[in-house]
Amino acid sequence: GWLMITWDNAALLHNLTKGVSLKTKVFQHHGDTFDLPQNATLMASSEGCVNQAYVIGNNVLALQFHLEIVPELLNDMMAHSGELEPGKFVQSNEQIQEGLYDAMQNHTDLATILENMFKE
Repeated sequence: GWLMITWDNAALLHNLTKGVSLKTKVFQHHGDTFDLPQNATLMASSEGCVNQAYVIGNNVLALQFHLEIVPELLNDMMAHSGELEPGKFVQSNEQIQEGLYDAMQNHTDLATILENMFKE
């Protein structure tokens, strides 16, 4: 569902994530988590998942959430969400659909990240 993430201070200074919203709701559709790889720097966290984003150097950015979400993609994900078990961080399909307004800020943040990636 749509859950708040917080970018760490490292993200404010990193070339790839400079300019993103400090706190924003992002779409998360996973039941897994991960440990940070060697040489990774944590960039974002949430209440439900400590490792939401990380970087390795200046060329690798990994995200455990979906900034690219659009209604068509969301509908496809919801059509395949039957395997999710109710829980603290699991929202109903109705709640997820209502959260689509947050996608606009997500798209702005994604555009910022992509622009940062392709700067000379």
